[in-house]
Amino acid sequence: MLDALKKHKNVLQAPQPQVYFKGFGESSLDIEAFYWIDLYSVNVLDLKTEIHREILKEFNKAKIKIPYKQIEVTMRKK
Repeated sequence: MLDALKKHKNVLQAPQPQVYFKGFGESSLDIEAFYWIDLYSVNVLDLKTEIHREILKEFNKAKIKIPYKQIEVTMRKK
């Protein structure tokens, strides 16, 4: 994640981007990323989408799977 943030052209390098491991979720590792941008030259929603895509690309390259929450539903006949 940190590499993707550092490589992105619109993420400021000072202050440096940071990634923190916050803890364990129900079926996840909770990670939080902080980065700074120049708000005057960037559309924030477009930038977040670009960064999320780059992070997902890095995860896929590293064969990291995202554990999406699953719910099992059982139906019974009356």
